[in-house]
Amino acid sequence: MFPGFRPPPRPPLFPSPRRHGPGHMLLHYFRGKDGSIDLDKVSKTIGTVGQIVQQIDPLIKQVKPLLKRKI
Repeated sequence: MFPGFRPPPRPPLFPSPRRHGPGHMLLHYFRGKDGSIDLDKVSKTIGTVGQIVQQIDPLIKQVKPLLKRKI
């Protein structure tokens, strides 16, 4: 048409899905049905992680010297 004129780009017919990092999926787990952060889920998960760490801590303390010998 006119020299130097470019028509605006058209939006794609099928928009590509948004790509989110792993942090997005982690936060999605802690959201309630209304989309807000569910503090009850967060606190229960933190408690569970704490219990797991307490349970495996003695095992790690026993295995750590064996690993140091092999290195």
